[in-house]
Amino acid sequence: GGPERGGRFFDGEAWAEDLDEARAFLEEHFPERADELKRLRTTNPRQFRMIMGQMMPRVHRMMEMLERSPEAGERLIREQRLGFEIERLTEEYFRTRDGKRIDAIRQEVRQRVEEQFDIRLQLREMERERLEHRLEAMRQQLEREREHRDERIQQTLNDLGIVER
Repeated sequence: GGPERGGRFFDGEAWAEDLDEARAFLEEHFPERADELKRLRTTNPRQFRMIMGQMMPRVHRMMEMLERSPEAGERLIREQRLGFEIERLTEEYFRTRDGKRIDAIRQEVRQRVEEQFDIRLQLREMERERLEHRLEAMRQQLEREREHRDERIQQTLNDLGIVER
């Protein structure tokens, strides 16, 4: 077995093809992470597969979002980059003994967390707007169906060959 995608496990050719797409995406948008994974693939294949299995759903989400809505996709990518930066800075924070550097790291982490939070709010707002547009289109469709109810019923009866006398 392998990591899960779309509710099913995949391996072999599907895994290799999916991995190639994900690797290309990571190289373009997260080159540092792609380099780490490239090294890990040769030094520890088992850990590489585990990490990629965990990352794939997120990578797929970013790829799909970028395709569906480039603006939202770019924000989602930025939000993920900030997450990686926060992770790196947090590791540095706990390794550092220099008080001034600790204060600087704390400030950098706060700025990135604030930006990440704001991006998440923007993404939610964009999703809310998208849903409102969809809801309005559904309202209009429902109204049209109500307006043409009798005609559609009669057409269905005619299609069935049931003719009123």
